[in-house]
Amino acid sequence: MQPILAFENLSNWQSQLSTQIYNLRSSSQSFVTIITTNSTLIGDGFQSQLKYLPPKTLIIGDEPHNLGAPKLEESLPRNVGLRLPLSATPERYFDDGGTQSLFDNFGVFLQPEFNLQDGITKGALVHYLYYPVLVELTEAESLPDLKLTKKIGPSLQYREPENGDVGDFEDKQDIKSLLMQRARLISAA
Repeated sequence: MQPILAFENLSNWQSQLSTQIYNLRSSSQSFVTIITTNSTLIGDGFQSQLKYLPPKTLIIGDEPHNLGAPKLEESLPRNVGLRLPLSATPERYFDDGGTQSLFDNFGVFLQPEFNLQDGITKGALVHYLYYPVLVELTEAESLPDLKLTKKIGPSLQYREPENGDVGDFEDKQDIKSLLMQRARLISAA
């Protein structure tokens, strides 16, 4: 198996991909293997080739929770019949719609039969040492974090159900945006 490494510079892989897809469709090649990244997946160069993939194409999505983002989700090929997601955490945090899109695209996610404890017990994981490093926010990071936190609090106000409706938080889209902004700020610290 010689996979096409479809990422970085388009000129490094696009003609090879076109040729192999042509060979596949003309039955002079039995399969094509492509390894790509999310940023290449959404690019025009890769998207222009997807329509030529046969229905018996298998997509393996590593860490597919990323594929629930709107731009990535709309870039997934619809003509592909076989899909295999690989993830211990397929849900998208604070994004029920994106999670549902994943389930719609990939089907039911099976619980892992080989969990982390199994991997440790069987010696299947690479040995590493884990040393947490605590990072405090700088003054320049603390002020925006505090402002976002003050906005998040009121957005978490729970609205009591009316007329038998289900209770809900005030504005899901607003709180999602605020939480994502704060998560980006903290992850960059």
